[in-house]
Amino acid sequence: AAPELLGVCRAFAAAGGDLGRADEEGRTLLSWASYAGRGDLVQWLVLEMEVDINQVDKQGHSPLFWSRYSKKWEVAAFLIKSGAEGAFDAVKAAMDEGDTSVIE
Repeated sequence: AAPELLGVCRAFAAAGGDLGRADEEGRTLLSWASYAGRGDLVQWLVLEMEVDINQVDKQGHSPLFWSRYSKKWEVAAFLIKSGAEGAFDAVKAAMDEGDTSVIE
């Protein structure tokens, strides 16, 4: 069986891995987890590892943008409640899609 992603990330962090390291496009693990809707990983990164919730990639896109772009509204709601910048745009995008979960 494949190792569980959050467990792999925990082991990486325990070994001294840089969870805030960006790829060639400037995207971090938090950005990718937000895009994929991995709420468990997003919460761990924000609450336990205290990664930069507003770090932007080379195009200026934050984890909140990526959760919004991929319509992962539960992740977007968590990021908003955790203080992510750009909350108004995320709420507007969700409302435009008919999803009110980001304001509940």
